Amino acid sequence: MGPPAVQPVISAEIHDASFARSLLTNCDVTGVTLPWETGIYRELFSDEPFAFQLVPKMPISNICHVSLEDDPQHVAATVASVAALDSDDPVFSTCMSSGDDEHYREIRQQLRDAAIGKLLLVLRHCLLASKTGRHIINLGTDAQQQAGAFDIVDSVIGVRSPNTVVKRANSLLSFLRWVAKSGIDEVNPFVEHVIWGYFQHLRITEAAATKADSSLSAFRFAYYVLGFDSLEDVVCSRRLLGAAEIMLSGKRLLRQSLTLTVHQVKCLHGTA
Repeated sequence: MGPPAVQPVISAEIHDASFARSLLTNCDVTGVTLPWETGIYRELFSDEPFAFQLVPKMPISNICHVSLEDDPQHVAATVASVAALDSDDPVFSTCMSSGDDEHYREIRQQLRDAAIGKLLLVLRHCLLASKTGRHIINLGTDAQQQAGAFDIVDSVIGVRSPNTVVKRANSLLSFLRWVAKSGIDEVNPFVEHVIWGYFQHLRITEAAATKADSSLSAFRFAYYVLGFDSLEDVVCSRRLLGAAEIMLSGKRLLRQSLTLTVHQVKCLHGTA
């Protein structure tokens, strides 16, 4: 009864030995590359001299003057005096910029006034093209229009964010600048075929991927808020929407930096 029980154990040992032999004969053990034998670590741990200077030389002689006869203490003191900070202010103060000391409401009001001024430039390009422009015309003389146009536009934009209004106004002004440079003779350039030419220009010049989409948002704003009737065909134009989508698809993915760890934040505060 004893021998049959021993036979499977002997067979398993023979199998393991043959597997180990096959593994060793098929592997190039002598060609294994260790981590410190590749890249910069190979040069750091090698006995051979560096192919290039690891630490660049600093032109100390350009900022401080020492001679060969000077003692080491004098040389060290001279170099240290050059590297010393002249100011008693903390280190972080050199990384800070001056900010606006005005109240939040005052800052928003200034931004809103700037946005209204830009929209007035857009409207005056052709006052008859929009309902808001026609409201300004109905005020009467040029002096009356100058006096009352600001209040009309201020009421038209309502409670919309000044940042959004400025963004839309900048897109509209960018379009009008292209119209002026292109020499287009349209009295009212806010029409579909002119804007199609503008989008073609953006595609050919490889403008920012979001520029066409931002322009469409500005044209929607001009149509629904400012009352540019001629933009009705623009906001539903399939070729304009498709062109904006194609250009927007070329936008690279957002790659944000990693969140700072607690240790990194402590190091930053310690450095300051």
